[in-house]
Amino acid sequence: NVFSSRANDAEMEAISIQAILEASGIPGTVIGSAQFPSLGFEVRVPKTRLEEALTLVSEARQSGAEVEGEGA
Repeated sequence: NVFSSRANDAEMEAISIQAILEASGIPGTVIGSAQFPSLGFEVRVPKTRLEEALTLVSEARQSGAEVEGEGA
């Protein structure tokens, strides 16, 4: 799994992560259901692309934190 969460905004975050991955050519699948949000959401990628996906998500989160910090 590249992402797993049961937070209130987990679905939106999972969809955002999937979009980032797919924009970089990494296929990602969101697992979860809005009908059962207590079960959480996950983003899964092929095992052969896992390390690349984890690096990409980490970089995207860091960039987002830097942008958020600039607005403060």
